Amino acid sequence: MIQKRIPFTGIRNARDLGGHRTKDGRLLREHRLIRSGALTRATKEDIRILTEEYGVHTIVDFRTLTEYESEPDPEIPGVRMIHDPILKKLEGGLTRQTDSMPEYERPVEMMMWLAERLGGKALDYMTSLYPVLVTDEHCVTHYKSFFELLLSNEEGAVLWHCTAGKDRAGTGAALVLCALGVDEDAIIENYLYTNDCLEEETTGLLEEARALGAGAELLEEIRILNSVDRRYLEKEFETMKTVYGSMEAFLEGPLGLTEEKLERLRELYLEGSL
Repeated sequence: MIQKRIPFTGIRNARDLGGHRTKDGRLLREHRLIRSGALTRATKEDIRILTEEYGVHTIVDFRTLTEYESEPDPEIPGVRMIHDPILKKLEGGLTRQTDSMPEYERPVEMMMWLAERLGGKALDYMTSLYPVLVTDEHCVTHYKSFFELLLSNEEGAVLWHCTAGKDRAGTGAALVLCALGVDEDAIIENYLYTNDCLEEETTGLLEEARALGAGAELLEEIRILNSVDRRYLEKEFETMKTVYGSMEAFLEGPLGLTEEKLERLRELYLEGSL
């Protein structure tokens, strides 16, 4: 599967999920489902591409209220803006901030603070956060709301995002692809493509941190915090299977996706019919 990155200037990690093939051979429609990082720094040309070329009608912001208020998305005429906070509070690693974090002017300083605080355990820390996204009542309730928005979207594209577009948005994409019938390997491939999309940014952060005196161990922690690892998503899948019985049971139970709703979702976002 060729990942369909959208080369925006001010929006990170943006791609169209169209073209993914389901297990029964159908294809996801293009210009209907888009995942990305925050739109805070979107340029006028980025917004034109979103609205005119991709037909975005709805934007769903997964960030916390603090993130949402401190760096709001631009208002876009004719586009429905929905705030659907997946997390109640800032959680370092998933949000790039924590409630206890000092204020920093540069992202690299914030990443260095968090990396130092984790003390060499960034990988374990990040892996431990993913099960929360599919077991915490608040998280699950807001992913359920997200699917209700998808079910109400008769035309045009829905774009959903968090901050970097890697964890909360990545889980959202994984759940959507699962609901539409895409196999796990392809879902993981889409998830891991984040590392390609953020490679330039990650390299820049590491160069800045090195210039500020960060050693090899701290640099590795920063790299982990600004990327994704298949173990995170695999842990999330494992949690759904262990807690709910299967990924399908999670979709049907906590997310409320009955067979009727799943069929409607497939009518809206898949090409052709069986």
